Amino acid sequence: MITNLISSLILCFLYQDQVPYKPSEEFEIKIDYIFKERPSADRQTINFDQTDKEKKQIDAVGDMPYLRIELKVLTISESETRVRVINSDGNLVYNKKAAPGMLIKLDWGYGVILKTSRTK
Repeated sequence: MITNLISSLILCFLYQDQVPYKPSEEFEIKIDYIFKERPSADRQTINFDQTDKEKKQIDAVGDMPYLRIELKVLTISESETRVRVINSDGNLVYNKKAAPGMLIKLDWGYGVILKTSRTK
């Protein structure tokens, strides 16, 4: 019984479809990674779901990394019908019908800088 379960799990992982990558000749991408001042947070509101670490990152002073991406779809194949962009949290960011020459502008915003210290 356990052997059947293990073998079926292995078969499930072996037969999963791979996501096909789009050839680089079919799109253009421009990445604008700049440093700019983050606007100050509203001191009149309190978010109880924030951790101390998140609060310190939001209250950070000085230039922070900021990311903008422009993706231009040059050509599409017959099997491509929609463009969907999903962030690392699984939330849908962009979902439109695919068309040749379409320009997708993604403003990812401020990055997270983690400061670590080493102890000897």
